[in-house]
Amino acid sequence: MLDGDVWLYHLRRGTMTRLTFTADNGYPMWSPDGESVLFSSTRDGTESIYQQDADGAGGAELLTAGEFPRHPDAVSQDGTALAFHEHHGVSGWDMWTLPLDDGDPSPFHVTEFDEGNATFSPDGRWLAYQSGESGRPEIYATPFPDLGEKILISTNGGGGPIWSRDGREIFYREVYRTMSVAVALEAAQLVPSAPQFLFEADTQAPEALGMSNSCVARTIVTWRRKTTAKRRWTSTAVRPTSCVNRRSFSLFPDGVPMPNSA
Repeated sequence: MLDGDVWLYHLRRGTMTRLTFTADNGYPMWSPDGESVLFSSTRDGTESIYQQDADGAGGAELLTAGEFPRHPDAVSQDGTALAFHEHHGVSGWDMWTLPLDDGDPSPFHVTEFDEGNATFSPDGRWLAYQSGESGRPEIYATPFPDLGEKILISTNGGGGPIWSRDGREIFYREVYRTMSVAVALEAAQLVPSAPQFLFEADTQAPEALGMSNSCVARTIVTWRRKTTAKRRWTSTAVRPTSCVNRRSFSLFPDGVPMPNSA
C-alpha cells in the first residue's frame, strides 16, 4: 500500500524538493540518464507506474497500469526496458517487463511464489531478482529478454540484488549482512562464485542495500510517508549520473554512512 510522496534530496546542499503532490506515491527510482524519476502512484485508482522529469516540469506520464498494483524495479542501462512487479491477487508478486520505446507490458516470470526486486545487468543481457520458491527469499539470475535457466546466486537467503557497474559482481543483503558474489561468463553461461561477506547493514528494509562504486552521490529521490507523526525516509535511490545506489533509512554516498533521517 502506498502512503506518501516522492521528494528529491540534494546531498551536498542539504535541500529537499517535493516532486509529487497528487494522491499517494512511492517506490521511486531514477531513469538511467538521471533526468527523470519513475514511481508508483494511486492518482488514477490502482497503483500504477509513472515517469516524471526530475526538474518537476510538466506532468507525470503513465507508463503502465493494470488490474493489480504495479511497482517499478529497474530500467535497463540503454533505457529500452522496464522491469516491474505486479501484486496479483492469486499468484502474489510476479515479474513483468515493458519495452519503453514501443510495446505492451508482458509477464516475464509468473509462478505461485513471489518474484520481484529485479535488476538489469549493465549489458542488459541478464536479470537478477528475488524469489521465494525455495521457501525463503533467495537471489537468482536469468537471461533477458528470454527467460532461461534460473541460476542461484545467494546460498543463505537474500534480497535487494544490485549489479556492480562493470557487471562482474552482484550485491545483495542477507538479513543485516551485505554480501557480494563475483560472476563470470563462460560459454555464454553465467557462473557465480561463493558469496563473500562485505559489511553489516543497520536495517532489514526492502531496499536496504547501499553500494558505492567510488563515486560521489549528489541527488537522491526519496519516498516520505504522510501518516507517521515522526516522518522517516522509507525508500531512496541515488541519482545514477553520480552513483548507482539504493538504500533506505541511511545512505552510503562515496562509502560514508549518513545518519538516519527522521
